[in-house]
Amino acid sequence: MQILIIGGGNMGLTYAQSFLRSHITNKENMMILEKSLEKAEELAKKDIGTIYGSPESCLPSADLIILAVKPQDAPHLFEHILPLVNEQQVFLSIMAGVKITNIQKGLQAKKVIRAMPQFTCSNWNGNDCFHLF
Repeated sequence: MQILIIGGGNMGLTYAQSFLRSHITNKENMMILEKSLEKAEELAKKDIGTIYGSPESCLPSADLIILAVKPQDAPHLFEHILPLVNEQQVFLSIMAGVKITNIQKGLQAKKVIRAMPQFTCSNWNGNDCFHLF
C-alpha cells in the first residue's frame, strides 16, 4: 500500500514516523508531499520516505492519502489536487474543524476518515479517535 502524507509539518511527520515505527509500511511505500522547499530538504535528511514537491508526481499512485495541512489551506489544496483523485483512494484527514462532508465535496471522494490526533502521539504515548463516514 502506497501512503502519501500531504503536509510535512509536526503532525504529518509524526504520522510518517509512527507508521514506519509500527511497521504499518516501510519507507519505500511512504511518500510525503511538502510545498516548502526548505522543509522538504529537512524531511529528506530524515530518510523516512520519498519527498515530493508536486502532487502530480505522487498522488495518482497513492492508496491512502493523509491530509495533514492547516485547515485554512484545505480549499486551495482540494482545488489543486481534485483532478488527480480517483475513487479507490482513501483519505484520512487530521485537519481540525474540516468536516467529512466538506472533504467529500471538495475532493469528490467517498472514502474519507477523520482523525483527531493527540500531540502525545509524537512521544508514542497517545492515541487517535477515528470517525468513519
